[in-house]
Amino acid sequence: VLIAQIPVALVLAEPDLGTALVIELIVMVMIFVAGLRMRTILLFGLAALPVFYHFVISTPFRLRRILGYIDPWSYRSSVGYQITEALIAIGSGGVTGGGLGEGKKRLFFLPEAHTDFIFAILAEELGLIGVCVLLLLFCVVAWRGVCIALNSNNSFDGYLAIGLTGLIAIPALFNVAVATGLLPTKGLPLPFISSGGSNLVTGLLAIGLLMRIYRDGKAFGGEKVAP
Repeated sequence: VLIAQIPVALVLAEPDLGTALVIELIVMVMIFVAGLRMRTILLFGLAALPVFYHFVISTPFRLRRILGYIDPWSYRSSVGYQITEALIAIGSGGVTGGGLGEGKKRLFFLPEAHTDFIFAILAEELGLIGVCVLLLLFCVVAWRGVCIALNSNNSFDGYLAIGLTGLIAIPALFNVAVATGLLPTKGLPLPFISSGGSNLVTGLLAIGLLMRIYRDGKAFGGEKVAP
């Protein structure tokens, strides 16, 4: 936990509170899997709340994002603009969507449509059915990552597999939650979908390592849980 605070501190210095929070959540998942009691983890979380509160309140743009999250329609022309446009895009997609590449909100209506709010554009173009399929695929990746961790031939590989799964699943959860208004606006990419070479390379490296752990687990006794 202490070693993980080094990259967290560097990310906070950028400043990027959202990515730092993702790193902390990945660490919390790993130490929970390692056997730390949930009560202890909750105490860590409660102890970190004042620090989190300070980072939000002491930074004007973060505080404005919280206000936009609470009532985005009251701040339609300012801090609530992105989330309201995202909600309009999601709603206009309906069940089946308007067709891939036919979305209107990406034409200078929704800022960061190719990265932070790509989920809203997909909902507009592919509809409810399309984004449900996408979410199902992310669930399959997360499920397989957990299975690989359970089938690993040593504890290091198991913890690594859980961390790599969190590296994909947690940002995906945050991105979808932000686009649908469940969390305040924060710039986190949707793995494998958002534009950006470094994000794609990181995701592919995570998948490659998971496949290596899976192969090593099969070589040392085969698969013990459902595939």
